[in-house]
Amino acid sequence: KSVVYNKSELRKQAAFLVREYGQEVLVEEFIEGKDLTVAVIGNEKLEFLPILETYLHRYPKKFRVLTYEAKNIGQDDAYFGHAAIGASARRKIYEIAGRAFRATKCRDFCRIDFRLDKNGKPYVLELNPLPGLSPSMESISLFPKAARLAGISYNELIKKMVEVSLKRCGIKI
Repeated sequence: KSVVYNKSELRKQAAFLVREYGQEVLVEEFIEGKDLTVAVIGNEKLEFLPILETYLHRYPKKFRVLTYEAKNIGQDDAYFGHAAIGASARRKIYEIAGRAFRATKCRDFCRIDFRLDKNGKPYVLELNPLPGLSPSMESISLFPKAARLAGISYNELIKKMVEVSLKRCGIKI
């Protein structure tokens, strides 16, 4: 259970998680808004692929976050696509993604997930330095989906990722 609605549910879920996993629990305030992801490639110079939006409203009502169970329901492009956001929000998200990439010392590539609240304020949810890269069109892997939206084939994407890594290591081919 990823979302609770009151303190009683929070206490019950936190107690369950502590018992189940034997460690502390991280609790965060739920941010209502658009679920976005940015694929970043590069090192000195960063390339940002198109921002993807997860269309949470197309999932069954119980999914307000993209859980493992939800990912297995909607894997096709009806659930993901170009983010419906303005140019200003897009620029801000790319700027924050670049700063997050550098602050966490990511290398070569990373997928960064955001939530954009109703006021247009972006929040970084997590960085995925080892994102899913399945070539399947039916896969939940968002990095290749973003590449396709940019007109980059799967093979071109993998080639680009390898080239960026080799360049960072000073290896010429």
